[in-house]
Amino acid sequence: MSMKNIFQKILIAVVAVMLASCLEDDKAALDPSGSQNILEFLDPSVPSSPAGAIYPAWTTSFSVSPEATFNQVVSYSGPNPNNSDIQLVLSIDPIALDDFNEQMEELGSSTYSLLPSDNYSIPSMNVTIPKGETQISIPITVYPDKFDLSKSYAIPLRIASASRGIISAHFSVAVLATVVKNKYDGVYTVEGSMVTTTNPDFTGLYPKTVELRTVDGTTVNYFDQGENLAGHLFKTADGASYWGGFQAQFKLDGADAVTNEVVSVVNALGQGNNNRSGKLDPSAGALHVMTFEDDKVTPKTLEVWYIMRQDNTSTDRAFWKETYTYVGPRD
Repeated sequence: MSMKNIFQKILIAVVAVMLASCLEDDKAALDPSGSQNILEFLDPSVPSSPAGAIYPAWTTSFSVSPEATFNQVVSYSGPNPNNSDIQLVLSIDPIALDDFNEQMEELGSSTYSLLPSDNYSIPSMNVTIPKGETQISIPITVYPDKFDLSKSYAIPLRIASASRGIISAHFSVAVLATVVKNKYDGVYTVEGSMVTTTNPDFTGLYPKTVELRTVDGTTVNYFDQGENLAGHLFKTADGASYWGGFQAQFKLDGADAVTNEVVSVVNALGQGNNNRSGKLDPSAGALHVMTFEDDKVTPKTLEVWYIMRQDNTSTDRAFWKETYTYVGPRD
C-alpha cells in the first residue's frame, strides 16, 4: 500500500471522528432532540481561521482587476425538509469583526480591516430560501483594483433574522476575507529535508507540490496541493503522517521590497495552537529570499529554513530546509 493511501485512510478516520464529535456538540447546544434545522453560513472549503475561532473566516483571493464575483451559501441544515419559503435578513456586522480580530490577536493569527462599502456590492440583504430548497447562494462582487494593498480586508456578513428556523450561534457570521493575490502567491514544486529532535523515523517526504496562498500583501500560507492538506506531510516508519495543528505562514519584507526576504515564520493556525509555533531557523543566515525572473514579476525560487517548536516542552522539534521553484499561478 502506498504512503499516500495510508495517509488518506488515516485522514478519513480522523475526519470521521471529528465530524461525529461536531454533530454531537451541535445537537447538545442547539437542539437536544436533534429534530430542528438550523440556518448557517456554509462553505465547502476549510476555514482559514484557526481552531476555536468565534466565527469562521473563509478567504477568497483575487487578481488585481476591475471586478470579480464569488458566492456565499446560507444553508437550512438538518433532518427536516423545507416546507415553506424562509425569508432572511442579512447585515454587515463591524462589531462581530472587532470581536473576531480581538480573539485573533490573542491567538497570534491574522486580523482584518473592514472592507469599505464602495469596494464591494451585494444585490440585496433580503434573500429567500425557496420552499423545497435547503440553500441560497448569495453573489458578492468585489472591485480589487480599488483595494489598498497594504491592508487585509474582510466582509463580516451576518444572518440577522429569519422568518423561521434556528440561527446558528457560531455560523451566523461569516468573516469573508477578500484579498488580492500578492506577488509571492502561486504553485511551487518543493524539494528539501525535514528532521526532528524527537524521532529519527520522522523524515521529509519530497518532492511535493505546494501552494503559497495570499494572506495579505506580504504574507502567504503553506498548503500541500498534492494532498489537499493545510499542513506538513512527512514519512514515518509505518508510512506517512502530518503535524496536527501546524501550518507554516511566511511573511516577507514588503510588497515593494528589493530583497523579498522572509522575515518571519509563524503557525498560520495561531502561535501556540496545539502547543506548536513556528520560527525561522537562525542558522540559515541570508538564505530566506524569494528570487524573480528578469521581468521582476514572475517568482522564480525561494529557499527557506524554518522550525516547528513544541511549546509545552520548550523543544525545537521539527526542522525544514526547503527550496521552492515556481510552477505557475494558483487557480
